[in-house]
Order: sequence, then structure tokens, then C-alpha cells
Amino acid sequence: MIETYDLTIAIVNYNTRELLKSCLTSIFAQTKDINFQVIVVDNASKDSSVEMLNEYFPTVKVIQNQKNVGFPSAVNQALALSDARYFLLFNSDAKPLNNAFKSIIDYMDQHEQVGICGPQLYYPDGSPQKSHYRFRFPRGRARWEVIPRIKELKALLRGDTDYEYHYNRRPVVIPDQPRKIQWPRGVCFMIRGKCVEDVGYMDQNIFIYSDEVDYAWRARLKGWERHLVPCAKVSHEEGASTKKNASMMNIIHVQSDYYYFYKHFGLRGWLALRLGYLAGSFAALLLGIASICYKHLREKKVPKQHFADFRDLLMLSTLTSKVLPPDAR
Repeated sequence: MIETYDLTIAIVNYNTRELLKSCLTSIFAQTKDINFQVIVVDNASKDSSVEMLNEYFPTVKVIQNQKNVGFPSAVNQALALSDARYFLLFNSDAKPLNNAFKSIIDYMDQHEQVGICGPQLYYPDGSPQKSHYRFRFPRGRARWEVIPRIKELKALLRGDTDYEYHYNRRPVVIPDQPRKIQWPRGVCFMIRGKCVEDVGYMDQNIFIYSDEVDYAWRARLKGWERHLVPCAKVSHEEGASTKKNASMMNIIHVQSDYYYFYKHFGLRGWLALRLGYLAGSFAALLLGIASICYKHLREKKVPKQHFADFRDLLMLSTLTSKVLPPDAR
């Protein structure tokens, strides 16, 4: 008799051996009363991740790639092997804090219009973490690189040399009940099997980043709702799985955004984002020039930081060739 699963948990691993071990330990300790399987897709790790899996987690199905194929492509490999009612994208730097997956499944079983769900995320210290975001549109996204630098420049011209820009983000408020959202973060991203059949697989033109936003947008176009289930709790060590290559990951993130905005908003969206980086670069240049006028800022090498910022943003605004990690080429 073929075993039918309630849930397939897919984890894409790339050189996160210890994080992955901790993640899987938590999954098997916390997940109760559902029939689930775990598939780990290893993107050519060199840290003995696969050996660790074979030794400590023999029931986990492992797909071992010979090169780093990126996140969506690896997820699709797991999707192709799953016939479960629900499919979960789960990060190796995350851990369920309670029977989170069962809570989400129970909720989705009662709300058939919901195609995608996410939990409430927490930092390792127990403080709440942003668990979902609104969809990004070209004009608003283009301002991200400009507004902080313009505000800092205005403060500097006023003589406020101690000014630091802080994004006006509201404190994370955990809702009492499940609620509609636009898209849950890809840290823990549960998709109904019927939604997968309707929307399709992840977009393999993306290497990493923007993939879950793209999928949620496509689900929205198909009429599927996206919800947050706050009683499902997941700890997330933000950025732990990518911080080793932060500079390259930032470039890859930007090129994924270019692709996303061109795909969904056409040339207008693509140009808006590029112009945002270009305008941000010139704002950084003006900051560097203005900073030279202040002796104590020169001594702190602040102008040099702004000129480096100008260089990096200018490079991102003109980014055309596809950047990939060495082991993905």
C-alpha cells in the first residue's frame, strides 16, 4: 500500500550542516499527529551535510545535486517527488517552536480558499519577527535606495552630523486570530497541493530571493488567498544561511528583483528599479562630498563610506550580466 502524506517538508541546504541538524531535530521533536515526510535537497554542499543526514536522519530523503542549482530549482526537485496534501518550504535556519505545521494544516483544512499560509516568526531570543510583507510595486520599491540618503543629506546640510536614518517600521504586533496577508516570508511557506496544481512550480529563472513573492503573486492572480496563522510559532535565525557570502547574495538579490519587476510590471517596473538605484548612487555621492566639509566626519572616514556606497549602487544600477556563485556555473 502506497503511503499518503499530509505534508512534504522541503529544505534546501547549502553548507549549513549544523543549522540543518538543529532544524531537523526540532522538526521531528515538535511535529505530531500528522503524516509527513522530509526531503532535503543539497546544493553541492562541501561541509559534510549529506554525511550528517545519512548518520543522524536516515528517514529523510536526500537529493544530492552536483552543483548549486539555486533555490527554486531545488524546491521543484522536491515538488516533483511529493504527492502530499500540503507542501512546505522550510529554511534550514528555522525551527518549529510548537506543533506549528499541524496548526497550519488544521487551519487550511477548514478554509479551502487559502492556498498559502505562514506562521508567526520569532527571533532566537523570543522577540517577534516580521512574518509577512505587502507586495512590492515599482514606484515604492524604487524609493528604497533614495529616501534614506536624501534624509541623511538634508540632516547633514542642517549641520546635524549625528543623524542616522531609521526605517519607519512599526513594531511587530501578533494578531489574536489568523488573518489575510499578502505574502508570508519564505522561511516557512506552506502551499496547498491543489494550489500547486493550479499555479505550477517555482520560477527557475530566479536563483534565490523574490521566488516566494513571485509564487504568492501568481497564486493571487489565480484567486488563492494567503493567510497568517499566529498560533503556529517558528524561530528564525535571520540571515544565518546566507551571511557567509553576504556581498554576492546582495547582488543576486538585486538581479532577482530586476527579473521579478520585469516579469510582472514590464519595462516600466524594470526601469523604475534601475533608476532608483541610480538616484540612490548620486545621493550617496552628494553625501560623500558634503561629508568632506565636516572635519570630524573626515577623521571618521565617513566620506569614504559614502563614496563606496556610491560605487556599489552605481554598479547595481547598471547590472546586466547574471551573477552566480562559482559552484553554480
